[in-house]
Amino acid sequence: MALLSASILLFFLFGVATLNYNDFMYSIAPAIWARHVALYTDVPFVQAPLSILLLFALTKLTGGVNIFLLARVLSILMVLTAVLLPVRSTTKNGSLTTWVLYAALCLTNPFVNAASQEIGNYALPLLCLSVSVVIIEMRGSVTWRGFFACATIALAASAKLYFVILFPGILIMFFLYDKNVMSPTAIAACLAGFLVGCIPIWYFVLSDYQSFLKWNVYVYTLFLKARAVEPATVLAKIGFFAFVMFIPVVCMITAEREEYRRTGNADKIMGRQVLIAFACLMALSPVVVFNQYLGPAAFLLFLFSMPAPFSSRSIRDRYIFLSAVLLVFQSITTIRLTYNFFQNGEPDVLRVLRIQAHASEIIGSQYKCERKLYSAEPLFMLENNVKYPRELASGPFLLFLGRSAELSKLGNEFEVTTSITRWNPDIVIWGYFLGSESPGQDEVDRAVWNYAISREFKIQSIGSIDGKTIYLAYKANCKS
Repeated sequence: MALLSASILLFFLFGVATLNYNDFMYSIAPAIWARHVALYTDVPFVQAPLSILLLFALTKLTGGVNIFLLARVLSILMVLTAVLLPVRSTTKNGSLTTWVLYAALCLTNPFVNAASQEIGNYALPLLCLSVSVVIIEMRGSVTWRGFFACATIALAASAKLYFVILFPGILIMFFLYDKNVMSPTAIAACLAGFLVGCIPIWYFVLSDYQSFLKWNVYVYTLFLKARAVEPATVLAKIGFFAFVMFIPVVCMITAEREEYRRTGNADKIMGRQVLIAFACLMALSPVVVFNQYLGPAAFLLFLFSMPAPFSSRSIRDRYIFLSAVLLVFQSITTIRLTYNFFQNGEPDVLRVLRIQAHASEIIGSQYKCERKLYSAEPLFMLENNVKYPRELASGPFLLFLGRSAELSKLGNEFEVTTSITRWNPDIVIWGYFLGSESPGQDEVDRAVWNYAISREFKIQSIGSIDGKTIYLAYKANCKS
């Protein structure tokens, strides 16, 4: 258990060590939605609705819009739960050693733990996938198992739309695990569960399907056109995944050969392989491949690579040895990255909190103007009495399209110079994207900077993070 405890500690430190700029969007979206009423119609949120519903509930629970720390911790806990949920009684499901190795491998894996490094838009679907697989492998009524397994994978799609690709994989796996699923009642239960799990999507589709499709489908086609995808980069990411996951694949093949030799039944083996194939397809479907996209496939490979309880001693010993080798590699890599991410012994999550506190201190309670903020990184000033323009609910993605021809297809209101002039803020923040390799990112922060200079705002540094100095500027006559 010491190994598992150490892995959990490392996993937690790695989860709080970095700042993901997706949090600039997820952290502020609930506050903007609360003030602009209609999601997608009035608020351009470029994700499926379940994640923002969860974050909105957190703002209501806490009574404040600054849910950054709580949401990040919740993401870590969701990924941890997703990994540990399949672990059952070791006396019935193999040795304690294999389960500990499985959990430690997941928690130190760069693809699985990437889901914990931002507010829960990847952590929540991963948890739903884990619940769905556990339900399939349970015993009991095939009708209720089918309903809940399909409902949970539909909830994953309601948080991250492309997880809908996993639904056929879950369905086929369930069919191969239990022949009784072929009954009309069980099939109807599976379809009903999927429809129920998609209720968050159906609600907004029925409310305004054009806006929903615009911000969940059409906008991504613009992103792909604006962002040049290098085939070599995608192939390098796939190659790295294949390298890291080679040992789990070998262990899985060995375990499945032993399972087939002992039982003579290939149906369950085929069901697991189908689900892994759909997980890989899902990871590649967005074209641009990130570690988070590959997390579900890595999780399933680790889960299905463990030897069955009836496996021979030699197979279990081989699994333990190979897994220990991979664990050493992953742990060294994770420790090195975590050490590099910590700046002066302080993780990025704590640095964000310090920057927020400094920004709040500078503006203070004596600030006399409207507190209208404009920034590509509004995370650094999350307060109930601050006003935000609606496009920041998808910031910085909409702003990053810059002055490209693709942006005009969404409307000129999202062009950064036009947007900031129309909003007429009295507070601006910039700095995180200055000098970025992406021209669109650098352009947005420079436009905010130029606005502050042209309006003769008072400029102050409020801290640094990831080697970038963050600046806040405000109207000089707003403070006495």
